[in-house]
Amino acid sequence: MTEHIIRVADFAAAHPKAWRTVRAAAVMPELGHSELAAFLCISKRTVLRNLEIFRKSGVSSQESELENTAAAEQKRGCNP
Repeated sequence: MTEHIIRVADFAAAHPKAWRTVRAAAVMPELGHSELAAFLCISKRTVLRNLEIFRKSGVSSQESELENTAAAEQKRGCNP
């Protein structure tokens, strides 16, 4: 888990503009790409590009793996 947090922090430091988009998308998952673009005052194309940068970084796939692991552990009663 700590390694994942460090990877996310490294991504945010290396790509601050993309991170702004990724963070907003995570905090407001109900927004579509067009609405996210309007909220951030950027183009939809920029939103898509920023999310693609994050996806290609590999950080997002690790996040999914961590969520799946946490869900499995919770089902087995490993988490309080």
